[in-house]
Amino acid sequence: MAGDTAWRTGSAIAFPPGSEDPDGSGFLFGLLTDRSPEAVRAHFEDYYERPVPLDAVRHVLAGLPLTPAITAALNPTALSDAALLRRISEHPEVASYLARDGEFDPTRTDPIEPIALPNSLPVEPVAGCNAGGTHYLCGPAAPGGPRPVLYTDSEGRASLIAESLAEALTLVIVLPSWHDALAGFRPPALNADYLDDHPDHPAVRDRLLAALRLPPATERDVLARLLATAARTVPDGFLPYVLDEEDSSFQPMLEPLADRAVGER
Repeated sequence: MAGDTAWRTGSAIAFPPGSEDPDGSGFLFGLLTDRSPEAVRAHFEDYYERPVPLDAVRHVLAGLPLTPAITAALNPTALSDAALLRRISEHPEVASYLARDGEFDPTRTDPIEPIALPNSLPVEPVAGCNAGGTHYLCGPAAPGGPRPVLYTDSEGRASLIAESLAEALTLVIVLPSWHDALAGFRPPALNADYLDDHPDHPAVRDRLLAALRLPPATERDVLARLLATAARTVPDGFLPYVLDEEDSSFQPMLEPLADRAVGER
């Protein structure tokens, strides 16, 4: 009560009339007595005054790894394309790493040749690299809507590498040797050479993800998402071709698992 000098509890407290929850216990302790996904979603929909996906709430309550897709579902503006590109420009260490080791330079948006997709989705260059490769966002730009990321190299090969820009940035930060993964390499050989040359990478990785407000991610999870996404390239019509040229389709970068001994590079 206003004016009290100590906390009080019990039925002897006289609350002002006309309030269904005069002490706020219903609001404050409701989730302690009902931890169902439906109750949690209702609480946050009321608090933030916007819809909250039930599947995303269930994912978090189950203690599963937080992914860019789940983060975007819970807060669509946090990992929007515009927000991520702005953060890159605002953090010199992030921009430097991406342009160098990540081969993802947002200042290089001039592909060698114009491309199109069999599924007729539009493509927008979003970054490039020194080797002549280009990253494209696929599909129409829509507020809060993720766009798959396609990569083309200078040798006529291409692959989907992520389901969103957030996933693509997570990939190139956590798994800088992702090209080798598409060529069939798997742990422990995958990323081994890079880590030998850059033993501080785990610390750098964590700083970069935090700067971009991306959730933590493991090599195993990132690799699994990369392979699942790359497998969609051909069947879903994402293998590009050069405009106005016959027989100009790119070749898929994803190769069958290399028959190599464990640890062999």
